[in-house]
Amino acid sequence: MVLAGLLMVVVAAGVILRAANTYLNGARSANLPASSAAAAVESDPDAPVVHSLRPWVLRGIEVEEAKKWIDRGFDADHAFLLRSMDVDPRSATRLRMAGLDDSALVALVEEASFRHQTGLADLVALTEQAPHLAPRAVAWMALGISTDRALAYAGAGFTPLGSDRWRAAGWDMDEALPWFSARFSPASAKAWRANNFDPEEARAWKREHFGVKQAIEWRQLGDTPAQAREVEEQFTKARVTVTDGLLWLDRGFSVDEICAGWPAMAAGSDSGTWRAEWKGFALSPTEVKAWHAKFDHDEAAEWLEAGVRDPAAAIRLRARGLGPQRVADVVAERLPDAFGVVPVTRDDLLSAAGQLARAGGSPEIRHRLQVAAAVNGAGDPREVGADLIDDVIGEL
Repeated sequence: MVLAGLLMVVVAAGVILRAANTYLNGARSANLPASSAAAAVESDPDAPVVHSLRPWVLRGIEVEEAKKWIDRGFDADHAFLLRSMDVDPRSATRLRMAGLDDSALVALVEEASFRHQTGLADLVALTEQAPHLAPRAVAWMALGISTDRALAYAGAGFTPLGSDRWRAAGWDMDEALPWFSARFSPASAKAWRANNFDPEEARAWKREHFGVKQAIEWRQLGDTPAQAREVEEQFTKARVTVTDGLLWLDRGFSVDEICAGWPAMAAGSDSGTWRAEWKGFALSPTEVKAWHAKFDHDEAAEWLEAGVRDPAAAIRLRARGLGPQRVADVVAERLPDAFGVVPVTRDDLLSAAGQLARAGGSPEIRHRLQVAAAVNGAGDPREVGADLIDDVIGEL
């Protein structure tokens, strides 16, 4: 009886295996991995492709489940490894559709599951979002980093192992990332940041071969290396060295003032006071240079107060014996009297135009005087508009 029973078990097992082997008879090459299908077609193009369920049965995978893996193109070895890590056929397919081959897929799941304890759902989402970054990103996720941050770190080539140096230097990883991306070491990045450079600014100066100390000085010339080079050219044309320029910038002079020679003009005095006094005239640096070449501060102030804006005109007036006060008196008294009492003749108009020219007055007002003179006869005084008289007085 025992022997008969054993024989019946063997026969039953054989029937089951035969049924399993014939379950998928006639299946097409589309249900096989490409290499298996190609081999079958090559051996006999007209023969039906037959799957062997033996590898699946030996691995304890039931026929119905085996069919699900086979229908998705997996072989028994990779399916066995994946299901041992609790990956079902559908999830495995989603991972594969992200561009991973079966071996890479198994390696990624092993890394995520056993080394980094990343859940399958997170792994699938990560892989579908950026499959090429997934192997590096899962290492960050194991440290409790969110998926988005892990992808950002992985995309920059920043690894948990490489981040150890930054942590040791006291960096927060989010703050370290842009400096790492800009190709700075932790110590170098700290030096640039301590001097108020952001990563992009620091990289721009470093690309132009500036060290942090040089960049601190040259940034006084311009916010970028290109702007600083432009100021350097201005200094060169003005025969000012960069060293002197930086020194005078520290003393409060602007680039235009330095190029106009203000530091040299202020020599022997308190440069801050000298500069403040001349800037009180609301003159450009070039105009200050022109006045300073011929007049001291106080005399220049008297001429400007008298209404003479051109130092060359002040020199001509002084050569004729006319000082600032005399010019002020003419403007305030004599010309209004002349225009108010004496009829305005052609000669009066031409004389006024001449005085205006000598005083460096407006060419436009001189032209108006000359036009008015042209319509007046030599012996035929005429009235002219009060606005022209006011403009002449204002200029003189």
